[in-house]
Amino acid sequence: MRSQSTSTLITSTINIGIGGSEFVKPGVPQISWKSQLKYLYHRTSLHILRQPMNTILRIAVNISLSLYVGFLFYQTGRSQQSIYARVGFLFFMTSIQAFVTTVGVVLTFAEERALFLREKQKRIYDTSAYFIGRTIVDMGLQTVLAIIFGAFAYPMVGLQGSFKKFLQYTLCLILIGQSTHSYALIVASVIPYQYVILYLYLRLSSSLHLCYQSICTPHTHIYMYMYPHTEL
Repeated sequence: MRSQSTSTLITSTINIGIGGSEFVKPGVPQISWKSQLKYLYHRTSLHILRQPMNTILRIAVNISLSLYVGFLFYQTGRSQQSIYARVGFLFFMTSIQAFVTTVGVVLTFAEERALFLREKQKRIYDTSAYFIGRTIVDMGLQTVLAIIFGAFAYPMVGLQGSFKKFLQYTLCLILIGQSTHSYALIVASVIPYQYVILYLYLRLSSSLHLCYQSICTPHTHIYMYMYPHTEL
């Protein structure tokens, strides 16, 4: 009951003002910015909790891609001869992290965009409160996903076993995920067509992938069962 009243509080201010007034002053939110942030944060959290399959699928995708990259660069090692393979591994990890984050943001925000524009037009809340509240919620999830994504591939490649080095590596993935999330949220807000966004990103990422594939992944470091995948 409490969750329902909280999630509908912002919407209810369309019809009634603070203190029981039946008239809402046009163009001005009826609650403070701090309260807007609080309720929007709670509403976004409830939205994620009510759709657990989205989170489960994102975790599964991150684990699968991490294992794929780990097998692709399996036991590359730390020798001087494997430096190009290590650079290729880091490029793959960062580009995939950015791509997965972008896809997740674009697909989920597309469902909320119409609601956000309708509520924004009625001035139920400020734009800053909405995006800050959503970003705070997504920061926790993005951090967990980045840790999961990096944890599987790192030991499979055979990089330095120092925990400090692993933390630096994980921190880079987290920062890339957070920055890409903010960028994708801005672009998804401006461009209403999610397929256009994904197409533009895929074209850019595929071009970069083709540029680095032959440079950073020597064939001596790719196992025979992975050769068909490198031709894709």
